[in-house]
Amino acid sequence: MPSIAQDIRDLLRADTPAAGHKAAERLLAVSPTSPIREVKRLGVTLNRWAEPLLAYFTTNGASNGGAEAINGLIELHRPPPEAFATAITSACARS
Repeated sequence: MPSIAQDIRDLLRADTPAAGHKAAERLLAVSPTSPIREVKRLGVTLNRWAEPLLAYFTTNGASNGGAEAINGLIELHRPPPEAFATAITSACARS
């Protein structure tokens, strides 16, 4: 039986999506039952994120990270709603 460390290594170094999916499923099944507290905690966290973890291998590593980065930049440079309300109030007062 491989160790948790080997399962994690297999997960991170998987050559194919199928191999990664298999390693992820093995890790999700074994880690929450470990007697080692840190490994058990890792297992609980991984099981909480099981759907996106398995989806990474199902979609061959496709991600919406690029779109999320662009959305983050848009949000960063967008003025707060209060600024818009203040501009409207000032324009109405001048009319």
